[in-house]
Amino acid sequence: MTEELTLQDLQEGQLSIHEIELLGKRAYIKELTLDDLGVVSKSELDELGQGKQMLALSLCDKDGKKLFDDVDEGVRVLGESVPVGEMLRVIQLINNINGMDVEDEEKKSEPSLSSVSA
Repeated sequence: MTEELTLQDLQEGQLSIHEIELLGKRAYIKELTLDDLGVVSKSELDELGQGKQMLALSLCDKDGKKLFDDVDEGVRVLGESVPVGEMLRVIQLINNINGMDVEDEEKKSEPSLSSVSA
């Protein structure tokens, strides 16, 4: 049986860290928190802008410390330095590690042949 969850467990924040490649270098991203998702969901940015926010919130060092203290600054820096194709690849990785696979959600919402009536 597993141990009982405590307040200390929540305060220590055991988010998983994943090694990726970004701009030809080793980089790290970590899972998003509910607060992180709140920042993105309240944003008035378009989909790519929200993706840059997710990347700015996810990028961290090997110990899990965020690279950007200011999300807006992170969005600006990432937008100026990361090619679109690479940005989209990393955003997909972030979606995957956070259980937000957009393609799977789109597939679930598409009608199947068996659900279409004649």
